[in-house]
Amino acid sequence: MMGFSIAFIIIVLIVLYSLARTAGESDRILENIREQSLLGREESSGGNS
Repeated sequence: MMGFSIAFIIIVLIVLYSLARTAGESDRILENIREQSLLGREESSGGNS
């Protein structure tokens, strides 16, 4: 039980570190995806109407 919990904590720390390290890049990617999805919706709705 102790070994599993320690390993789990280490894995969580690694994941948090990697997320914090790539936070800026992921934010940019999310913004690009939102802009593309909004543009796609506007184009598709405009074409349909």
